Amino acid sequence: MAKWYLESKWRNLVDMHIPDWNDTFLSRFDPQAYADHLAASRADCAIIYAGNCLGYCFWPSKAGHMHRGLLGRDIVSETVKACQAKGMRTIVYFNIWNRVEFDRHPDWRMRYIDGRDTTVNLDGSRNRYGICCLNHPDFRAFIRSQADDLASLVACDGFWIDMIGWNGTICYCPSCRKRYYDEAGCEIPETVNWYDPEWVRFQRRREAWFTDFTQIVDQAIRARQPEATIAYQCGTSLGGWIGAASQSFLDLSDYLAGDFDSNALSCSTICKILSGASRNKPVEFMTARCTSLADHTTIKSYQQFRQNVGVALSRNCAFCFIDAIDPVGTMNRRFYDQMGQLQREMKVYMDDVVPEATLLRDVTIYYNLESGVDVSMNGKPIADFSNTIWGGSIGTQLPRLRNMAKGLIASHLAFDIACWNTRQDMLSESQVIVVPNQLM
Repeated sequence: MAKWYLESKWRNLVDMHIPDWNDTFLSRFDPQAYADHLAASRADCAIIYAGNCLGYCFWPSKAGHMHRGLLGRDIVSETVKACQAKGMRTIVYFNIWNRVEFDRHPDWRMRYIDGRDTTVNLDGSRNRYGICCLNHPDFRAFIRSQADDLASLVACDGFWIDMIGWNGTICYCPSCRKRYYDEAGCEIPETVNWYDPEWVRFQRRREAWFTDFTQIVDQAIRARQPEATIAYQCGTSLGGWIGAASQSFLDLSDYLAGDFDSNALSCSTICKILSGASRNKPVEFMTARCTSLADHTTIKSYQQFRQNVGVALSRNCAFCFIDAIDPVGTMNRRFYDQMGQLQREMKVYMDDVVPEATLLRDVTIYYNLESGVDVSMNGKPIADFSNTIWGGSIGTQLPRLRNMAKGLIASHLAFDIACWNTRQDMLSESQVIVVPNQLM
């Protein structure tokens, strides 16, 4: 496998979550202009959209719905080749969420325990995201065919797979009920209880199903492009037990990557968690150009972005900045010129990002995903955790880790965060080991 990520420090992703109900949407997308903008930003790696969270494909897909505004053009291959001509590494981005197939196949839908699907919140309000279940046999076959088609499209350095997993949903659809009964010999439990072996067994099955589904994508892509890397969105691993991410899932990524938008303390803590959990380094720290993911027009100040870059580089991480395309398919050149200026300023620090380096530390905090639980929830019905597709951050350890990080920084104590797969090397090199409420 080509380890391109060892040298890449300045990456870009352009969000293209644009539907096709308006004929002008993406009608002005220009692959050459796209590559020119990235060249102005001095990006060394382009993460290029092949499909978005609504299920629209940006190439003539044999399995899936192609975006109407593209009029049959394969802009994925065109953009990959335009960026390669500029000397950039190219990563093809694909999103597992699919509102198109969700609408076409009601039996594929994730279902809350009360029968709602993911477009209906507990209070009756609506959202745009329709999520299909990882356990439905036809959806699994569909995803396999999409991944195969995508990997056959164009030669690239890697693939970036987004919105994979349960995404905060505890699914009680017929497919999940059947699979659990076939494997466990009983019905899915309906009450949270971390002292009940049956409840814990169900959680472990959710984790195994997540990894199993990811392997479908993994095997299909690697069969076509064995030299390409694959990174899976790992953000749900920080959201507690409800996301059901496990170390076995994280180990399927050649390097860990996720998009985050928070203050410097949170970003620093997240970078250390990802570095501790990743089987290869550097990990990829991603953040949006906007003040929040809900606001795609207000750009962060130069100073805010400089702080984001500084946090990532000082934690030995690669930096990826996320833009959002205008619905018609155009981009803001001024922003890319600004990012080029910032790259020139920060390059002296980028040169010091060394993947094999180890952060010096006095203290190591030990973190494992299985302990992202909260025993105060014992006895509560599942319906209490079925508010939205995000599920909240139920049982997340991040606030605890962030508070410990704040205290250690205030005391001028160097620290790092070890995970299950890095515990032996990291724990042996520290004077103090902190094991914070690791219940599992």
